[in-house]
Amino acid sequence: MFHGFIPFKVIRCVTKEKKMTKIRVTFLSICTLFLLCSTVNAERRIMLNVQNRVVEDAQLQPMMIDGTMFIPVRTFALLPDTQIIWNESSKTVTITHIKTNNQLTVVPRKGANTVNNYAQIINGRVYVLLRDTATKLHVGVDWNQRTGTVYVYRAEYMRKS
Repeated sequence: MFHGFIPFKVIRCVTKEKKMTKIRVTFLSICTLFLLCSTVNAERRIMLNVQNRVVEDAQLQPMMIDGTMFIPVRTFALLPDTQIIWNESSKTVTITHIKTNNQLTVVPRKGANTVNNYAQIINGRVYVLLRDTATKLHVGVDWNQRTGTVYVYRAEYMRKS
């Protein structure tokens, strides 16, 4: 029989259960928000600018693997006096700066998507570590975190402003 009052123990249990539900909902909301933010950040498109020209060609776009920038070898062909040669028999790529005869030959590894591999074949294209390749070819590289743009250039060909 109900006499109009609820025992204190029952009220306390209901209140405690509501509080735990609120904590669970808050925790799950924070986790969801974190996952959404990290997904949006991971899918951010990297813009490419070579010799002060924005590169729109999707086949030449860089990609980030484990926080390291990789760039298709063909992108270096956009630099002045630079030649790219693929040797089918040895499966190597040679990048040459014609004026200085500075050369770099790379041997890509197929399907090796790790930063430990200097050159690798991804989706049928040869990608190389951007900073290492640029250093070896005496090419300038800058990164603008705010705009998500990577700049690749030969300083001796840049116009003075």
